[in-house]
Amino acid sequence: MKNFIWDFDGTLFNTYPATINAMIKTLEEYGIKEDEKKIYDYTRKTLTYAIESLIKEHNLPREFIEKFWENSNNIPPHKNKPFEDAIKCCKLIKQNKKNNFIITHRDKRTLFNILNYYEATDIFIEIVSEANGFELKPSPESFLYLINKYNLKKEETLGIGDRELDILAGKNSGIKTCFMNHDLLNKTYEADFVINNFNEFIKKFC
Repeated sequence: MKNFIWDFDGTLFNTYPATINAMIKTLEEYGIKEDEKKIYDYTRKTLTYAIESLIKEHNLPREFIEKFWENSNNIPPHKNKPFEDAIKCCKLIKQNKKNNFIITHRDKRTLFNILNYYEATDIFIEIVSEANGFELKPSPESFLYLINKYNLKKEETLGIGDRELDILAGKNSGIKTCFMNHDLLNKTYEADFVINNFNEFIKKFC
């Protein structure tokens, strides 16, 4: 493989703990206590799914969304840590004259705050965030944008993510896919490769 299109949250960076804490904090502002694992399971589907499910279950006003994003956007960068060897892996890819990209639904400001904090921004050829305005995964639109812009050969391009929608987006764009199974789930999402940690990834692809 020569080209690596990474998801960000839950794939390169373990942002789930801080996001879940922001959700719990917001719920507590409404006098609600909720199970952390339940929120995690919701969030693994999509953050929008988690928010909408909690609003429906607890009959929360729509302003809950704004309050959550306020709490989430105020998370300091050091609270969102990269997975072990994630940055090392991407640096090795770059050193070996291969290409890193990011496609994420995260907002541009917090995304670059985190990457800049860990001095990781320049490892990536291009970083696609919600600010680009593409259809959300599993739509292949953002993937096809990178493929066409950089003339990436699909057979040399790997899409990597930790959720089914990441894998579907890669498949829908015609590239190979890799499920980053950090939680050792008994799932594959029919990805071409299943990798449990970055040490494994480095041995296989770097």
